[in-house]
Amino acid sequence: AEGLGFSGRSVRAGERLIEARGGAYCLLRFSGIYGRMGRLKMLSDVRDGRCDLAKAGHWTNRIHANDCARAISFVLTQWLKGDVVPNIIVAGLGAVVRCARALHRF
Repeated sequence: AEGLGFSGRSVRAGERLIEARGGAYCLLRFSGIYGRMGRLKMLSDVRDGRCDLAKAGHWTNRIHANDCARAISFVLTQWLKGDVVPNIIVAGLGAVVRCARALHRF
């Protein structure tokens, strides 16, 4: 997927460099990383007005920083064992959901 904003375009440009160099690679993309404030970051966002549950179009797809580390570990372990690792892995909640629905997971 091509990013529309500065950050997305910059990430994609870096990915293109990796793809162009040849050889084996795995691009591990993380959605909405959170963790600085713990697993309750989304609740804090709602409390502080950064996640407006009334907005019908407010979507989220989150992954905790600890889960990112586990994903990296998994990919490296598979690679070291000689298993086939996909060129692109997208790691996140598992589904893009409305912000209000994601809160029920907490």
